[in-house]
Amino acid sequence: MTAELAGPLAKTLRETFTPLIARGTPVALVGFAETPNCGGHAMWLGEKRLIAELGAKLAYECSAQSYDRAEMERKLGGGTILLHGNANSFGRNAAFLEFQARVLADFPAHAAIALPSQPEIPREGEPPFAKHERLTLFASSEAARSALARRYGPGARIELAPDTTFMLGPQKRACDPIYDIVWIARSDGDKANDQTEVATRLSTQSAEKFPIPPYPDGIEMSFVAKQ
Repeated sequence: MTAELAGPLAKTLRETFTPLIARGTPVALVGFAETPNCGGHAMWLGEKRLIAELGAKLAYECSAQSYDRAEMERKLGGGTILLHGNANSFGRNAAFLEFQARVLADFPAHAAIALPSQPEIPREGEPPFAKHERLTLFASSEAARSALARRYGPGARIELAPDTTFMLGPQKRACDPIYDIVWIARSDGDKANDQTEVATRLSTQSAEKFPIPPYPDGIEMSFVAKQ
């Protein structure tokens, strides 16, 4: 991610959300990603950076497991609810979807914002969150916005904004690159297309494990590459 890309998109995010979240507004950020998907965690960090740069007050944050309605009500007051923009927030992860719907049902009078995501929307049944009258949905692509508009109808408030990961800006390399090109060819459901066959073939090749320097919080990570 370069500064030429991240800078303008971070500016767009600030300009988009400034009218919706006034400086000093208490907000609750709910739905911390309890998965190993690093993209969801990057979005969460970007959301927190956005809240800070807007001058809002992060009064409460939780995962689905740590959600406490009474504590959130006490800390949030009449503030705004922000739903984490996990890519699965409208789709395959039914438990996560049910959690978000429960939070909105617990706080029907609060303004709520579903932060930018690339959702897969269930085609059957009532649209998720359809009963919440003060909800604004954000999509991170035109295709996602069109899908939301078709599912929720003309009365829904649906906006477009970049992925909040861009709030993190360019990230410095922890070490010099070993290869000129890294091709990420996924075979899971999020990327089941023409790359799937290539990823499957790669899975039969020899693997090499690459350590990643520890983060300041002590978390250690590594990844395995097929060559």
